Amino acid sequence: MTARHTLLLALTAVAGILVASAAAGPEATTKQQVVIGMKFHTESFVLSVSQTGPLKSDSGSTAEHASGAGCRNISHNGVKNQLCTEIRVLLGKRGTLTIRDALEWRDGGSPNSCGVAFGTWSVVRGTGQYEGVTGGGISAYDAHCQKWYAHHKGFLTSR
Repeated sequence: MTARHTLLLALTAVAGILVASAAAGPEATTKQQVVIGMKFHTESFVLSVSQTGPLKSDSGSTAEHASGAGCRNISHNGVKNQLCTEIRVLLGKRGTLTIRDALEWRDGGSPNSCGVAFGTWSVVRGTGQYEGVTGGGISAYDAHCQKWYAHHKGFLTSR
């Protein structure tokens, strides 16, 4: 084989690799804004998606997992609060989404209010339409002793 043929074969091989990698391209990702509303007294959630993309709005039931959860007491200017990590499983019609909340719970200050919490949330894992999803955002909880509400807002990225 001549040097010219060897060079031609090498260039053909490199061109083939470049074409194959360009065809595969980087994995397409889509970032969508979501709002998740939860009612713990009915163990239900609604996930609303505000942009078009692979994720669709969903609803279903909620469950709390003790694994990976816990609280510790802290004090701010004499006011006692709790820092808590809570794992929530959202069992939707389109899949299961597990999220981790990092919250600071504060006493509501009156007998009619058990407390409020503010913090952040992040995706732990997912199945169905949530498989491979990453993301998170901010969260707020309003606990009226018998009725608890949570509001999560953020972004989820799908592959």
